[in-house]
Formats: sequence, C-alpha cells, structure tokens
Amino acid sequence: MKKQEQKNKTVFHAVAALLAVLAVVLVLYGGGRWLEKRAEKPETRTQLPQADQETVEVDGVTYRKKSRLTTILVMGVDHDTQDSYEYRKAGQADFLRLVVLDDADKTVQQLQIDRDTITPVLGDRYEPVTEQICLGYAFGDGRETSCEVTVEAVGNLLGGQTIDQYLAMGLDGISTLNDLAGGVTVTLEDDFSAIDPAMTKGATLTLQGEQAETYVRSRRSVGVGTNEARMARQESYIRQ
Repeated sequence: MKKQEQKNKTVFHAVAALLAVLAVVLVLYGGGRWLEKRAEKPETRTQLPQADQETVEVDGVTYRKKSRLTTILVMGVDHDTQDSYEYRKAGQADFLRLVVLDDADKTVQQLQIDRDTITPVLGDRYEPVTEQICLGYAFGDGRETSCEVTVEAVGNLLGGQTIDQYLAMGLDGISTLNDLAGGVTVTLEDDFSAIDPAMTKGATLTLQGEQAETYVRSRRSVGVGTNEARMARQESYIRQ
C-alpha cells in the first residue's frame, strides 16, 4: 500500500511539474503575442511598399526582382563625426549612393540619388512626411537611428527594395580618405578661388587635405550652384 501511495505521489508530482511547465510556456507565448500585437503599427497608419514583394510595377510595366543581390547604401553627412546629436539636429545625408552587387552576373552597379528627391520619410512619426530625402537623417541620433531612417526612405523610394548594408561618413572623413589615396587629380571646370586661391577654373591639380572637401562639397558659391552640378563633380571625383 505504501509503495502504491508513493507511486501515486510521484505521478502526481510529475503531472504537477508538467502542468507548471505548460503554464509557463502558455504565459510566455501569450506574453510574446501580446508584445507582438503591441508593437504592430496601427491599421490606420499609411502602408509603405513592402520589401518582400517579388515584383515591382513602374509606369504600368511589371518587373520581377532579381535574386542574389547585395545592396549597400553609402551616405555622406553634412557634419563632422561625433558620438551623438540632439534629436532632429543630426544633419542631412547630402550624398546618397546605392551600390548593387549582383552575385549571379558578377557585376557592380551604382545609383546616385539626388538629395533633393521628394519622397515619403517616416522616422518616428505616425505618418510619413513627403519631403527631401536628405532630411530623414535628422530624425535620429546622428548614428544608427539616423542611418536606419534614411535606409527606410531609400528603400521605399525604390519600390520596397531591401537595403542590406549601409555606410555613413561625416565631413571629416573626406580629406582623410583623399589623402590615404595619395590625393585625387582633377581638372577644375568651375572656379573655387574664393575658397582656395589655388583652385582656379581650368587648373589641373592633385587635391590634398581640405581641397577635397571643397571640391566635392561646395555648391552655392561655385558655378551654377545646383546640386545636380555638384553631383556631376562628385561623379568625376569618384571616377578619378
């Protein structure tokens, strides 16, 4: 009889333990589902293109997305590097360039994106605001969150394209990279002499130090003063 009672107690304890484990699992599962529901965006929030779609329609033509692509967004930000910035004071991503690596075709293609492109930019706002794409960077800390807002804006601009990686560089990196390359030789099609007397129109020189920043960044006081002209100059610099 005692052995039977002991056996019954053992079974009871085992069942109780099993029920306790099941209860914990159910609580964790329920809590997880609650957190997921809580994190979900409200249904009334404007829905932007989803990155997992297999096709994209442009001007009435449907294109199927290529597989085995790696996309890298390169950002040039109009401030120097520091640990963090106050909210909405992180600067602007004035230089945007998407690098696309095609593993199937073994090619590398690059797409310049004009900072003045008007597109929905979300950040932490309930509804996206249609504005210059460069402004999205300000909605963050000047580091990861700013980059993520810009990545989201570029992805949505391109029909929900996934951006796999990103790289952001402040103004203080321009001269550093230029000098590590031994300087970059260019022929000046505009006059920069108001900024640097050595940088006169028509001169061919190897840019050193701050000259590189002057060449790729200057806009309003140089030539026609447009961002399009500056982008052409940046393209020339990159080719060199």
